[in-house]
Amino acid sequence: MKQLLFSILIAALSFIAKGEAPSSFSSSVLSPNTDNAIVHNSADSATLVGTWLMPESGKMKAALVLATGSGLQDRDETILKHKPFRAIAERLSNEGYGVLRLDDRGIGKSTGDVANATTANFIRDIASALEWLDSVAPGVKKGVLGHSEGGLIAINLASDPKCDFIITLGAPAFPGDSIILSQARAVSVAMTGSYPGEALQKELLSIAKSELPYEDAKEKLMMMLSEQVGPQISLPMVKKQLEMQVESVLSPWYREFLRTDPAPAIKQVTKPWLAINGEKDFQVLPINLSRIADLNYNAECVLLPGHNHLFLECTTGLPQEYSMLKGDISEETLNTIVNWLNRTHN
Repeated sequence: MKQLLFSILIAALSFIAKGEAPSSFSSSVLSPNTDNAIVHNSADSATLVGTWLMPESGKMKAALVLATGSGLQDRDETILKHKPFRAIAERLSNEGYGVLRLDDRGIGKSTGDVANATTANFIRDIASALEWLDSVAPGVKKGVLGHSEGGLIAINLASDPKCDFIITLGAPAFPGDSIILSQARAVSVAMTGSYPGEALQKELLSIAKSELPYEDAKEKLMMMLSEQVGPQISLPMVKKQLEMQVESVLSPWYREFLRTDPAPAIKQVTKPWLAINGEKDFQVLPINLSRIADLNYNAECVLLPGHNHLFLECTTGLPQEYSMLKGDISEETLNTIVNWLNRTHN
């Protein structure tokens, strides 16, 4: 039991930061439109390559750029075998919308600093994508659709003059350390009935969130986690794995994420906003949707019954279930997005 709880703790410390980078990049997307968009973020010296998909008629009701969740993601936001962004792009283009989706920095042909990048850098990436949309679709309403951390990006870009609306899927509404802690608590309670590791995790997150220099923070985290591992820490493989986890939670992105409170940005959104959450989301719990509703009466909030963080219909909602589910994204999710867009842009 102790080993299981420790495994849950370690996974929760780094889960949202790790993402699910594809093992091999494949542009099996919507030929012949592959790699027909190149976005330059000159402020960060980053270049993002992706796919711009237009309706066959060439007439657009509106145009959207898709913002991926945390970790290295391709333009389809491939998570295991699921490709939600490809499904969204295909459906929206068939409904009369232009859709731009991009490989994250370090994926495919996209370039830019990944190791030192934080959410602020990724916001600038998507802001540059809005500028690109403005150049190819002048006079058309433009918005950002973001999943998970991408939802946080969308919320922050709602103040951009080039952004006319936002759609968020599983967007965080609490400070980052609260998001991580709530993940771990929910998963542990679902799997074991309790979470005795909560006090330890709060202490670990406090160190990662602090302004301690990297080496000092690393030393403290390694000492605390080594005590939990016990004699096995003497095994080179165990020590290396632990060091990799600690390096992950002390990355510039993760430490900044822990310190970020989305509430001020949520309150400031005045553009049309569709916010969706899955009822069985264990990564960004449904209470985040309730907080969005409390902080911003402008947001149209929709809770999808029986849906997880990937917006797939599920049984438990636990991340361990993801690989067993079929499809890319549920039809109910797609219909909710399309119906809102059609109401907003008719």
